[in-house]
Amino acid sequence: MDATIKLNKTLLAAAVSGLLVMAAALPAQAADAVQTQEQVQTQNQSTDSQLRVRDQVRVREQTTGSQLMTPEERALHQKMMREKKTRQEREAYRQQQHAEMQKRAQQQGKTLPDQPRNGAGTGMGYGNGLGNGMGNGSGAGRSR
Repeated sequence: MDATIKLNKTLLAAAVSGLLVMAAALPAQAADAVQTQEQVQTQNQSTDSQLRVRDQVRVREQTTGSQLMTPEERALHQKMMREKKTRQEREAYRQQQHAEMQKRAQQQGKTLPDQPRNGAGTGMGYGNGLGNGMGNGSGAGRSR
């Protein structure tokens, strides 16, 4: 009987010390989790910044005369293009904008192509819409 009590006390002491070790490790694990979350947020912010820069460069490359525009003018040009409802409206606006940029280029002793770049299929929202999108799949949780 004494051996059983002694064994139980030993087991209880081992269990308590194990719990104490685990409890002591929890703050360190929580700190690691916070640090990991902060690293992910920093990486996401960095990626977002890189994507914004890449998109700005693409817009400059796709818009004839964009190097002659201020950042505000480029933003307005993008806004105007997005607001146009039809391809014909966008094309008319592009021709008008190109004529203005040709005048500006001439004033600065620079030259631009006679015609703006072909904008069909460039940028988001103006392409042919190829691809299946979301499709008609059954989706999660739906039965057939």
